Amino acid sequence: MQSWRTLTPFLIGFLLLHLLMTGVFVTLASRTVTEQAVGAVEPTLDSQETAEAQASIDESIGNLQTRLWLISLGFGAVTCVMMIALAARVLQPLNLFSETARRIGAGSLDQSIPMRNSSNQWSVLAEAFGQMQNKLADRESRLRENNQRMGAVLGSMIEGVLSIDADGRVLTANNTACDMLSVSSVELIDRKLLDVIRYPELRRAIEVTQENRDFFESEFETTAQPRRLLKAHVAMLPNDSGELAVVLHDVTDLRALETMRRDFVANVSHELKTPLSSIKAYAETLRLGALHDNEKNVQFVEQIESQAEMLHLQIQDLIELARVETGKASKELVAVPINEVCKKCLEQFDSQVTKLNIDLLFEPDAREPIVVAEPNGIATIVTNLVTNAIHYTPEGSITVRTEKLEGISVIEVIDTGIGIAEDQQSRVFERFYRIDKARSRDMGGTGLGLSIVKHMTQSFGGNVKLKSQIGKGSTFRIELPSESS
Repeated sequence: MQSWRTLTPFLIGFLLLHLLMTGVFVTLASRTVTEQAVGAVEPTLDSQETAEAQASIDESIGNLQTRLWLISLGFGAVTCVMMIALAARVLQPLNLFSETARRIGAGSLDQSIPMRNSSNQWSVLAEAFGQMQNKLADRESRLRENNQRMGAVLGSMIEGVLSIDADGRVLTANNTACDMLSVSSVELIDRKLLDVIRYPELRRAIEVTQENRDFFESEFETTAQPRRLLKAHVAMLPNDSGELAVVLHDVTDLRALETMRRDFVANVSHELKTPLSSIKAYAETLRLGALHDNEKNVQFVEQIESQAEMLHLQIQDLIELARVETGKASKELVAVPINEVCKKCLEQFDSQVTKLNIDLLFEPDAREPIVVAEPNGIATIVTNLVTNAIHYTPEGSITVRTEKLEGISVIEVIDTGIGIAEDQQSRVFERFYRIDKARSRDMGGTGLGLSIVKHMTQSFGGNVKLKSQIGKGSTFRIELPSESS
């Protein structure tokens, strides 16, 4: 169609020129014939005969003009038809090139140009066009593969990645970035980042990077729940477009671990310092003269022994906790009948609960629940839970209950003690955390028992749950995979 649009002005011009030349030719021919005819008849005819002859000549000339016009128009029509046929034959490949180029521009790169009985020039052009088409297809294929590869890499990253232009509009953003910022990609792409999310620290990082054209980083806390602490690394992209790359790291867990590490170091230092200070004080008292005081020296030595035992228990619990956390506690997992283990563990508390006037009850499941674990590990879990219950149950009862359910076996330690406040229940499994520090230390607790329970239960593939109410007591529930599960 484009070729016909190009050819139409030439055809119209040719027809107009042909008509003009025909008109000039007919006019000149008519004038010449008229002059010759009039010159031949004027000397021999009178005026009336001359008029009649002139009318006959004009009629003949008119007929001649008509025939000339018809011949000229017929010749012009034949010429136009021949030109159209010739142009259609010659310009047919151009139509194919135009249509193929249009389809390639629309993204269909698998089009070919069928050349039949074409001249060598069209064949050469078709071959060059095909080579260009193959190169375009190859380049597009590589670009598509690179985009897919880049998309897969960005999608699998745990960091959030965004690219923004010089005006602050988001060009790309992976799913992690959207999740971290609690927005969808539709809300983020092609919009200004700081219009969608308003964090002063991030704004300052972007502005400083754009001003200094250098790397900058900052931390900020998100406002959406759950709150996260994000660390943003902002850098200029290696081009002159002014585009930026923003990489977001979720450092919430890292900062929590750093806080736990600082608290752990502080707690360990405090817990070890307390018995060591007592041992040092009693030793100095003995050295300064109490050694020869027969009424006090034995009491001081007993206190030194008691504090040394507390220090020994703390170190033993630390070693045990380290073994559990590093996965070295469960050396060999075997079938463990928890009723038997619980019964043996409770026997060691008989004299202690009798002195404290606490009822220690055992309610075993008659179906004999069996778990896959380490016998000493199950004994440690039960012992620590019962010990913790004794520490926080001034009077009343402690019940150890076992139960066999579908796929799991349960150990519950239920006390009627002082209970645990709801805001403290998530922290009782932390190292050295005590609900009542003075009471626990007076009872000889190290502050590591429940932490050992939690990590050891998890090492056996189970989990621990807590239900408690102030003034009514607590229930610790241990769920472990049964042998048949």
